Amino acid sequence: MSSSRYTEVKEPKSAAGLAAEHETEKGHSQTHEDSSDSAMLKRMSILALTWPILVEVLLRTALGTSDVFMLSGYSDRAVSAVGVVAQLTFFLIIVFMFVSSGSSILIAQYNGSGRKKESKQVGVASIILGILIGVSLSVMAVVAAPYILAFYGLEPQVEQYALEYLLISGSMTFTVTIAVTLSTILRAHGYSKSPMVVNIITGVINVIGNYFALYQPFGLPVYGVEGVAIATVVSQTIGMLVLWWVVARSSIELPVGQFRQVPAAIYQKILKLGGMNAGEMLSYNIAQIAIVYFVVQMGTASLAAYTYAQNIARFSFAFAIAVGSATQIQAGYYMGKGGLMKSLSVSSGISWSVLPCLSHLPYRFG
Repeated sequence: MSSSRYTEVKEPKSAAGLAAEHETEKGHSQTHEDSSDSAMLKRMSILALTWPILVEVLLRTALGTSDVFMLSGYSDRAVSAVGVVAQLTFFLIIVFMFVSSGSSILIAQYNGSGRKKESKQVGVASIILGILIGVSLSVMAVVAAPYILAFYGLEPQVEQYALEYLLISGSMTFTVTIAVTLSTILRAHGYSKSPMVVNIITGVINVIGNYFALYQPFGLPVYGVEGVAIATVVSQTIGMLVLWWVVARSSIELPVGQFRQVPAAIYQKILKLGGMNAGEMLSYNIAQIAIVYFVVQMGTASLAAYTYAQNIARFSFAFAIAVGSATQIQAGYYMGKGGLMKSLSVSSGISWSVLPCLSHLPYRFG
C-alpha cells in the first residue's frame, strides 16, 4: 500500500482575527510602556531624588573640607592658601553651572513629554559644552593664577602655597566640569544614586591621598600642599572616569559622535535656562570672593579662621541644595508630561527647602 502525505495548509486569517492579533500586540506594547513609565515615575519621586543628592552634596563638601582640616596639622598658612583657592575654584565651577542646570531642566522636561530624540541631543550638547568650557576654564586658571593671587596681597608664603594648589587643581578643572555633566545627566534620568556612590569612592581616594601626602606613611617624604592638590585632582579624575563608565553601561543613549547633528537651538536653550538659574549662585560667590579679599587684609590668622568657619558652614546648605535640585528635576519632568495635578507634589519639595532656610536665619544673623 502506498502512503499518502498530507500537507497542512493554514487557512488565511479573517479580518477579525487579524484585528484581534493587532490589538493583542498593541496591548503588550502598551503594557511595556506603562511599566517603563511607572519605573520612571518612581525614580522621579521627590524622596527618591533628594536623599542621594543630599549625600552627594555632603560628600562634595566633605571632599573640600578634608583638604582644609588635614592641612591644619601641616600649616595654618597652607589652610589660608587653600581657603582663597577654594573660593576661586568654586567660582569656576559655578560658571559651568549655567550648562549643568539648563541641561538638567531640559532633559527632565523632554523625558516627561516622551521626546527621546531631543533628550539625547541635550545630553550630547551638555557633554560638548562641558569639555569646551572645562578646557577653557583650565587654561584661564593656569594663565591668570599669578595675577589673581597677587591682587589679594597675601603673605609671600601663603601666596606660594596658593599658587601651587591653584596651578594643579585649576589645570584639571575640565575633569570636574565633565563629572558634573555626567552626574547631571544621570540625575535628570532619575538615576540619582550612581553619582552618590561615585562620590563616596572619590572621597575615600582623596582622604587616602591626603594621608600619604601629609603623614609620611612607610617613610615617605611630606609632599605638603602640592601633594594634597595632586590627591584631589587624581580622585576627581577617577570619579569622572567612573561616571563615564556608569553612563555607558546604563540605558541612557548618548551618541556623542553625532554632536554635529545637534541643532544650535538646543545649545541656546541650555544656556538660556541655565543663565537664569545659576545667576543667583554666581552673584553670591562673587560676594564671597570680595569678603575673602577684606579678610586677607586682616592677616593670615583671620583668613585661616574664616576658612575653617566657611567650610563648616557649607554643610548647613546641603539639605536646601539637595531638595532644590530634586524639585527642579521633578518639576521639569512633570511639565513635560503635562500632568498639572501631579506637578503639585513639587510644592512639598519647595516647602522642605524653605524650612531649613528659615531655621538657618538665626544662625546667619543672630
